[in-house]
Amino acid sequence: MKGYKEPRVKVSVVLLIMVLIMGGSALGAYMETGIDDTARNGALQYIDSIFQEDPARGGGTAVFKESLKNNGILLLIMSVGGVTVFLFPAALAVIVYKGMALGFTSALIMEGSAGKGVPECCAALLPQNLVLIPLFVIYGYFTLCMAMSVIRCKNKRYRGKIYADNLKVYLIITVPAAVLLCVAAAVEGFINPLLSGII
Repeated sequence: MKGYKEPRVKVSVVLLIMVLIMGGSALGAYMETGIDDTARNGALQYIDSIFQEDPARGGGTAVFKESLKNNGILLLIMSVGGVTVFLFPAALAVIVYKGMALGFTSALIMEGSAGKGVPECCAALLPQNLVLIPLFVIYGYFTLCMAMSVIRCKNKRYRGKIYADNLKVYLIITVPAAVLLCVAAAVEGFINPLLSGII
């Protein structure tokens, strides 16, 4: 079709997302250094309580549900940003927030663990984030590409087709994204406590 161009893979978008995640992580680690001892101890107690949950007694189910809810809300916000196109900055905010949470929690565990910071940090954050980080990067990529391809189209005749074509892909990837969220939540609820027990 004359005047219509299929969207191409944008390396710049991937780089932007990676910069946002790393920048958010650095900001989160910096924020951790600014909290007082009372808040730090309370946060560490919360993390310890998650590790002490016994999956064999159903404790992992509560962690699973909490993880699924928290990350599901973030994915929903990104979805709204993508579908509405002009609310795509919400997806950028989610990516930065995800990085901040990762950086803050990493710094918190490293500082609060005497001599076991690295192993405990890996046990607490690495398993589920091997799924979550790529998931949010890929989903964020499609969100931004969809928004940019529609916004940059000056011809209203083709804008609707571009939106429809991108929306099909966007809805298709939402299904495996939801499945991966469940996988990550299951890892956090049932695998992480076992790794922590080994450490």
